[in-house]
Amino acid sequence: MKKILAILLALVMVFSLAACGGGDDKDTSDAGNSSNNTSSDANTNSDSSDNGGDSSGAASLRAGDGCGFYNADYDYSANEKYKFCYMVVATNFLYEEFGRSFERWGNLLNMEYTGLFSANGDSDLFVTTIETYATQGYDGLIVDPDTQTWARVSEVCAETGLAWMPAMSTPVDIDGNVVHPCVGFDNIQFGADMAEETISYAKEHDGVTDLSKVGWISVDFSASELIHERTTGAEEYLKENYPEVQFFWADCVAEGQAGMTADGAYNQVAPIVSANPSIEYWCVGAAIDDMAIGSARALDENGYPIGKANVTTCGGSSLILQWDEGVESSWVSAIYTAQDMYAEPIVCALYAFMSGQATPETIWPDWNDPNDDSDYAKLFLNSFAIYHDNYTEYLEFVDSYTGLNSFNYDYNGTEFPNDHNGPY
Repeated sequence: MKKILAILLALVMVFSLAACGGGDDKDTSDAGNSSNNTSSDANTNSDSSDNGGDSSGAASLRAGDGCGFYNADYDYSANEKYKFCYMVVATNFLYEEFGRSFERWGNLLNMEYTGLFSANGDSDLFVTTIETYATQGYDGLIVDPDTQTWARVSEVCAETGLAWMPAMSTPVDIDGNVVHPCVGFDNIQFGADMAEETISYAKEHDGVTDLSKVGWISVDFSASELIHERTTGAEEYLKENYPEVQFFWADCVAEGQAGMTADGAYNQVAPIVSANPSIEYWCVGAAIDDMAIGSARALDENGYPIGKANVTTCGGSSLILQWDEGVESSWVSAIYTAQDMYAEPIVCALYAFMSGQATPETIWPDWNDPNDDSDYAKLFLNSFAIYHDNYTEYLEFVDSYTGLNSFNYDYNGTEFPNDHNGPY
């Protein structure tokens, strides 16, 4: 049972999707001064009568005004002060970073954020705490339960009348049907992006010319379908564009409770590297940051340091911390979305539900896939390949765009597309 619970908790971690970033918090008293994040980025409902009705204290955000996104020109203080928190089944650095970002956005939207609640791996406690919050006057919740609890979470929120939004995973019932709008990524594309970036870096930065001597390792956790799609995307991309590259699969499910750790990745990557001495250069696409750290260590200890290998991941928060501390290794890049960018539509959709400006069925209508049987939208986010020489520019842009001032860098005017139109 302990092993089963550990694997379930690992599944909770992988649904973070590891395409998020963080930075050092600082004073946010000037937050909200940016006018960049306005209606041009919004996929919105066309009329308040179709999206749940007007709010009680201010005119509704309608088409072109940013329903489900932040609008610096909208008077959020004209509505009541909604109370919400962030619930996770178990916490780690990434969830804590998200909690700080949710708080920053809550301040901008005149919402009371009461903090991050962790159930410490207890799914029953997670569900009963939702009921407790309902009796304590909460208006809404942002939730990250384990993958087996989504159906019950949806039911309890409906029973209690609490508005809610998922954070870093797709809410599905026991049959795999999406039960709520969500924010996420195209994981097949993520895999292709990782393959493209690592091969380009090998050729352009490290001077690799004979791709038949290159090995590409996908460090996977196949128990998560979403994570495993990245392996599929990478393999398909390489077969089509670089068929001479040798592809290897490191499935960390074999590591059990250590699967989503640096040690788990090390244990899977090191034997592949040592068993293939004919490979002259290694590329690695890791599922999350910790696995990228373990992969880089395995490469270095087996004779493939920086210059003879490069690692990327869908994530990057820990990589940014390394760079800020002056540390560089063969983990050289990440396919990254800053948490403040990720958190914006999540918090703003929750606000729309609490204020009556939209319902789960009507939010972001342009993102309700007509080829999908679900009645709910899935908003895809933009991501960018960050390297040591461009990461501060991206984080500077994030601060300028959001007005949240989460990073200690000066803005130099570089812009990155943020049209909510899928991965870059």
